[in-house]
Amino acid sequence: MQYRTLGKTGLRVSVVGFGTTQLRRVGKTQAIDTLLAGFDRGVNIIHTAPDYEGSEELVAAAVARTPHKVIVASNAYDVQYNRSGPVRLFESLFEATCRKLRTDRLDLFGIASVEDRENLGENVWGRHGMVEFLQRMKARGRLGATFCTCHGKPEFSRKLIESGAFDAVMLACNDLGFHLLTLHPPANSQFEDIARTRSELVPLCGQRGVGLMVMLPLGGGLLCDSKAFPRDPDVTDVAPKVPAADALRSILADPTVSCVLPGTASVAEAQENALAGHTPVLAPEARQRLGERVRALQTTLCSRCGQCEESCSRQLPISWLFRAGHMALYPCSPYETWEDIEYFRLQPRTEAACSTCDNVTCACPAGIDIPSTLIALNEKVVDRMRRGQVQPPVSERVPPVGDRWFSARLVTRELPAELRPQESRTCRVCVENHGMRRWHPPGELHGSTVELQVYVNGRKTASVEVREKVIQGRRCHFVFDLTAPRGSEKVTLRLQLARHHLWLPTFRPLVLFEGYIPVREHA
Repeated sequence: MQYRTLGKTGLRVSVVGFGTTQLRRVGKTQAIDTLLAGFDRGVNIIHTAPDYEGSEELVAAAVARTPHKVIVASNAYDVQYNRSGPVRLFESLFEATCRKLRTDRLDLFGIASVEDRENLGENVWGRHGMVEFLQRMKARGRLGATFCTCHGKPEFSRKLIESGAFDAVMLACNDLGFHLLTLHPPANSQFEDIARTRSELVPLCGQRGVGLMVMLPLGGGLLCDSKAFPRDPDVTDVAPKVPAADALRSILADPTVSCVLPGTASVAEAQENALAGHTPVLAPEARQRLGERVRALQTTLCSRCGQCEESCSRQLPISWLFRAGHMALYPCSPYETWEDIEYFRLQPRTEAACSTCDNVTCACPAGIDIPSTLIALNEKVVDRMRRGQVQPPVSERVPPVGDRWFSARLVTRELPAELRPQESRTCRVCVENHGMRRWHPPGELHGSTVELQVYVNGRKTASVEVREKVIQGRRCHFVFDLTAPRGSEKVTLRLQLARHHLWLPTFRPLVLFEGYIPVREHA
């Protein structure tokens, strides 16, 4: 593994590290094995956060099992609209990270999405604010270096780099020029500009001695195929294919970049991503293929530039529809989008609005045929909706089950359409808490622990615990393996949510799903 110094921090970091948001969508064993595979290949920097649905605990478990020194870069946030008071939540999250890692001192800790913290009225810069707390921890020897992440406009990121408050920054950058989460911002806001990040902010980090960590180097799954979450074969794609390692090497060609942090969620991905840091030089023929891939994607995928937004005769939010559709089709995305911009909120019917348009006025500067592309996209999203993988229009959604205290709603499910005899497949469900009581992971005092119970042909085969505290209105993921029993022609599956409390009576389990999966021999 090649190593570079992270700005003026003095920390030597592997040029390839791992992002961990995707770990919420794999089982605990796979998550820890993924991290250990990276550590064994020289990866020594991991980015995580307390709101990544238990990824901090997974990272801590993996760090405890490796003999290698690992730098954990975690970041946090505070209470919304606490504009001038002490940042108690931010401070408590710092201490919680220390406890999980069993240390009194962190190498690297910071502020998550500073632009969001400011927009939500949190105390970033003021007296008793987040920056002041970080500096105090450094002065006391409890923190080695500070960093922040940012998806704000280049002018905003420039101020962060020039402020002197952060020893390192984490910015999005890739050859594609946008990523799965890129959005066309509201009129009173602006989003990052990756082209300007590369031309202006990367050199500025070098000039200021600020360490640069790159997130979303693979475009959130748009640029390269995911090994952990492969796409369905019917999702249209363009040639030529390129390995993730080449996309990482392209960014590392700039020595100002301290490290890249691709989301990594399987041992195969860990091996490929880590080995890109062993030989970070991109061969000329590989660079040519990568360039061809980028040019093809830029003329077939919406970059959410927003220039088409006012051109629709039906006032459809075109770039937001593309964004919601792509997030539904690319399963490597671990993020939950907010209700207002879910696909069937933007388009409340299953029929594509473009299919009946007789006044086509929309135009794309990159040459994308907007109507035909949106119609094809809608067809794929509807297919996934029928399989339970995308939320349907509001009128068709499954209602919550339970009472006012313990209630839940099945949001999405990823189950196989069929199985072969004795075949095992990974399954995922997303569940929303609709009750007044919070759901807690095991080990928290005075809390109600919640688990998903999996019944196959009437027999309980798995119990999957919630990984983080889930308040009313929030969602969480459960991951389990489903194996077709020997001699069965079908798998009868029941998923139910159970809640336990030390001092309260046991609640009746909530049945979230009942159905069957056929078991067939393939020729």
